[in-house]
Amino acid sequence: MARIKPLNTLPQLENWEDVDLALAEIGEHERAVEAITATMQQTIDDAKLTAKDASKPHQNTIDGLSRQIKTFAEANRVDLEKRKTKPLVFGRLGWRKSTKIVLPAAKDALISLIKAIFRKGWDDCITQPDPKINKEALKDKPVAEVIDLGIRVSIDDVFWLETTKEVLPPVES
Repeated sequence: MARIKPLNTLPQLENWEDVDLALAEIGEHERAVEAITATMQQTIDDAKLTAKDASKPHQNTIDGLSRQIKTFAEANRVDLEKRKTKPLVFGRLGWRKSTKIVLPAAKDALISLIKAIFRKGWDDCITQPDPKINKEALKDKPVAEVIDLGIRVSIDDVFWLETTKEVLPPVES
């Protein structure tokens, strides 16, 4: 167990035997706390398993309905040409642009890539002191220029949906 910093009070112990007995009592209380914590953790673990089992059919239904919505939205995407988001009564859905930067795995290729990024003047794309490439900063650069450096860029339209969750208005006091 962790060390304890005692409060700034005057000790009432008069000899080393009293100190030893006090340590024994502290140990008893620490074991009691550990037992309570273990019981609590077991209860939490049991509740998680119960919740996982109980929610599985609901999650399966959510997954199936989500796939149906995506299929319908893709077939009727023409309705969304002016917007990327379609607001509905019970939620919203749409597509978002997802850019993935794939860096080479070879260490030599990474080092030469870091040098090329520095030569380009994109210092914000390199984190220091251990020079590493900042993928998020590269996403803000022109895609054609990133590709010219030899970096693989993948841009996808990713479908998403979310349900509307209403909240209670705040209570005025």
